[in-house]
Amino acid sequence: MSSQAAAEHPVPHRVRARWATWTLILGACTNVAFLLEGYVGAELDPTRSFVSELGGLGQPAAMYFRASDFVTGVLLLVGAIALWTLLPTNPALRLGVAASMVFAVLTAADAFLPLDCAPTVDAACRAAEDAGNVSWQHAAHNVTGVVESVAASLAMILIAWGVWLLQRRRALSGSWESVWQQLVVFGVVYALLSVAVGVMYLVEMGPIGTLQRVQIVIYAAGMFTLGLAARIKRIPHPDPPAAAPSGPAAGTL
Repeated sequence: MSSQAAAEHPVPHRVRARWATWTLILGACTNVAFLLEGYVGAELDPTRSFVSELGGLGQPAAMYFRASDFVTGVLLLVGAIALWTLLPTNPALRLGVAASMVFAVLTAADAFLPLDCAPTVDAACRAAEDAGNVSWQHAAHNVTGVVESVAASLAMILIAWGVWLLQRRRALSGSWESVWQQLVVFGVVYALLSVAVGVMYLVEMGPIGTLQRVQIVIYAAGMFTLGLAARIKRIPHPDPPAAAPSGPAAGTL
């Protein structure tokens, strides 16, 4: 590696690949911490309530769910940064990874923005929310939730597009084809579920909790796919070591 490349990438390529692999895989696992809600004392109906409500004020095991938000955000942010340095430069890919960073940062921030109450199952809470009589943390959490949904959809679709473009340029091997195909499916389905969840919340009917939990699993699957790809797919080294000179050593006569 040249001295210039070493300055730009002080952490070795192989180490960054490992960081991307394990942080994305572990972040995907902690992102579905709600799968244990029946074992940690959560009392809200999973078919009707948002996952974010499990970490609301006064909810059993609220600290468990807030801690999982923070850990998930940190892990996915580190994984996204590692991917940024690993994959070849491409505008769509860069935007997609940036969107995943936004999702990660807001997910970590949600740990410090608990909801006051559970609006999906508490009519008085929903009325207070509609009237604006909730804390700034509650109001901010509602905003981050919307932005996270948009960022997650964009992240998967743009990363898929960027990987596809890199494949066409032969900057990535053919083994990445299944990665972008899966991410396209995940991204489109996630976006459709986001619309469905939004409509259900407005009309106050339907299995909104179930659909949102499926959404979360889909994004986790997308991040798990990227983490696995960083481990088993070939990512070209940004500056491969120069071949050893053949023939007489330089300077010999």
